[in-house]
Amino acid sequence: MTTPISQALADSSAAPNLVFDGDDGRSLRQDCLTVAVFTLLYVPHVVHAAATRAFWLDELFTYYIVTMPDWAGMLDLIRRGPDQNPPLFYVVARLLVGCFGESEWVFRLPAMVGYWVFCVSLYVWVRLLGGGRAAALVAMVTPVLTAAVYYAGEARPYGPVLGGLGLGLVGWQLTRQPRQRRLGLVSLGLSLTFVAALHYLAALPIGLLWLVEGGLTWATRRFDRARWAALCAPMLVLPTHLPFFHQQAQQGFWKITLAWRELLDFYHWLIGAPPYLGLCAVVGLLVVRRKRALANVHGFDSSTCPDGDRIWLTTSLSFLLFPILWMIVLKMTRQTAFQDRYFLSTLIGCGGLAAYALRRLPEERTALVSVAAWCLMGVPVAGAAMQPWRLVPPSVAEIIALPQLEYPIVAAAHLYFPIRHYYPGRFEQLLYVATKKRPTPDAETGLWALQRHPRVPDWLDENEFFSRWAGNFYFVCHKTYMRHWFGEFQRRGYPIVRETPNYIVYEWRRTP
Repeated sequence: MTTPISQALADSSAAPNLVFDGDDGRSLRQDCLTVAVFTLLYVPHVVHAAATRAFWLDELFTYYIVTMPDWAGMLDLIRRGPDQNPPLFYVVARLLVGCFGESEWVFRLPAMVGYWVFCVSLYVWVRLLGGGRAAALVAMVTPVLTAAVYYAGEARPYGPVLGGLGLGLVGWQLTRQPRQRRLGLVSLGLSLTFVAALHYLAALPIGLLWLVEGGLTWATRRFDRARWAALCAPMLVLPTHLPFFHQQAQQGFWKITLAWRELLDFYHWLIGAPPYLGLCAVVGLLVVRRKRALANVHGFDSSTCPDGDRIWLTTSLSFLLFPILWMIVLKMTRQTAFQDRYFLSTLIGCGGLAAYALRRLPEERTALVSVAAWCLMGVPVAGAAMQPWRLVPPSVAEIIALPQLEYPIVAAAHLYFPIRHYYPGRFEQLLYVATKKRPTPDAETGLWALQRHPRVPDWLDENEFFSRWAGNFYFVCHKTYMRHWFGEFQRRGYPIVRETPNYIVYEWRRTP
């Protein structure tokens, strides 16, 4: 049976300026088999992580919001609480929890599905652009081979955002296929609207698509009103967010500093994973060998760039360089909203460029790439199969068996909330002390608003804590989020009691 996507793949052979090797029933079956094998490898790899990894702080925010006793309480916590996101993601998660229970994998199910949709969408997008099956496979496996695969199993909106963005990318390309234009317009508009309803900063990749489309419009001197209308459809969801965004904006962004080094750290984190570097090495080896052969025999000219190649290359480069552009904007405006998870759409650039390098290679020359891709995906799956499928609770190495057992242990929120969640009734000496005074009860916002949840552990502000405890205590510092404390502690001469990969425990000595 012919599907809209398969018909579009067939149409791409006749579409002007698009390079594609044609499509028939056999080719479509091979594409489906490729996606099916990818899925068989993807599921155990991602599900194992999602089922065995404990919640971290932001995921616990999701947990507390979703498990509020009633819907009104959930919406109020979205409006006033620490998680500054639209309500759609929490509504979907609450429905899933109502059906399947409160297991970790249930909260992470939207991310697992969304990330898979994103990977498959990259495959379809490359095929629509005229890429061969090996090139599309490289694009599809790239998100799984990079460190960003962590977000395929996180109870946050980033996986669904990527899934919607991938579908939008496919729809964007389908609008250039005459026989599937209407399907493309609907897919583009609905997908990007869905993305905008999941996360406020999803406006960043949507805006980048606007810039790319604007550049293509300028280059071709063809303004497509219907495509632009679909691209701007996400703006329709903004009025529904205003009541939430107005209240959430009063809290401000949690991050207080921004350094250029974070840009290098981001790219190192994203593309520095050995599996992805290994895949790029194989792609590069084949491309160099093929280029030399073509140069010697056919006089290969790499300057030619038909429209399909222009769309492919422009889109991939734009997404790859997008974090740099955003960093410049933030530096100019003195803002700090730069986090790895906000730029996961850079994977479009990583996968798209690696696939672009293979666009001219015949299928028989790309077998090595396909073998490498499948092997690199199979390694973590084999590793997951050898590991036990049971939840691993958070480490308590930082707080257990400290020298003075009677001392309170004041911990960072990233440590306090997971331990309290997974070890109820234990480690009563563990405390969390907020650095700001608690607001009045009718104005509780941010983290304090979580105390409306019946299962949230209680904590104190500074005044409450110091009025109750006059002696020494232990202070647990997160090495990343609380780095600014280290110099002050050294100046005061506080001794280091324990150090782990993520935390340093100081003895805070009270002066009389």
